[in-house]
Amino acid sequence: MISLNGRLYIAYNDEIETLIPVAQQDGPSENVHSSLLDYLSSVDIAQQLLIFHTQLLEATDDIELIIQVFGREQFPSRITSNLDLLMRRFNEVQFWTTTEILLAHGNTKRLSILKKFIKIAAHAKENKDLLSLFAIILGLSNVAVSRITHLWDKLPSKMKQQYAEFEELLDPCRNHRAYRMLTANLSAPTVPFVPLLLKDLTFTHEGNKTYFAGLINFEKMHMIANVLRSFRQCKYPAVAFERKVFKSKNLVRNFKVIDNQRRLMELSYQIEPSKRKRL
Repeated sequence: MISLNGRLYIAYNDEIETLIPVAQQDGPSENVHSSLLDYLSSVDIAQQLLIFHTQLLEATDDIELIIQVFGREQFPSRITSNLDLLMRRFNEVQFWTTTEILLAHGNTKRLSILKKFIKIAAHAKENKDLLSLFAIILGLSNVAVSRITHLWDKLPSKMKQQYAEFEELLDPCRNHRAYRMLTANLSAPTVPFVPLLLKDLTFTHEGNKTYFAGLINFEKMHMIANVLRSFRQCKYPAVAFERKVFKSKNLVRNFKVIDNQRRLMELSYQIEPSKRKRL
């Protein structure tokens, strides 16, 4: 899968060295960036994210997870386009969060955006949109944002505690126990943390033989079926939304992001220079 801002080119071998990135591949810049966060409330953004992510989830068949984990070469006539979109969207929301923080005009605006993202994450949790919740938290924990100490120091203690609780849900200790306890208490429909579902499937597939002495390992098949069943159950019953129409609706579906970590770090150091003393 190519990066969010990646482009495919058709060129002769002797032209490759002369190719240069198009402007769109650098993502937005501070001077021309217009933020969706200025137009919609945290509640409305979380609701629009939920609607779009639910649509992506409902379009994704569980067989696509099997194709992804077992190997696409095993299923030459099948594609995983919907799962690819779902995973791409997770990365997009993650980089969107980081981008918005770093492109904010001034420290006051940056702090306001940080607070708003934590509020959006809280609403996403209430909406059972775990895809948005964890994408936002991972975006805020990107080192380009987490290293800006003066920003986090100004965050109210209540929000710091709330953010810390969200981070704990991502703790991989004891096989992601915190996350699994959360999902065990959620009723469907939900938008699951798809990367972890794929991790579970991969661990089950690679850690267990498919055949023993020429016989099918049905225990492995049952474990895989349990993961697929949990994915399928997330979608039912179908959600009936009160669909509000926003002029900026398309902005929720097509975020402009910076996906180059080097550029994100450059912006971060412009905001807060390194405190290391040069030798």
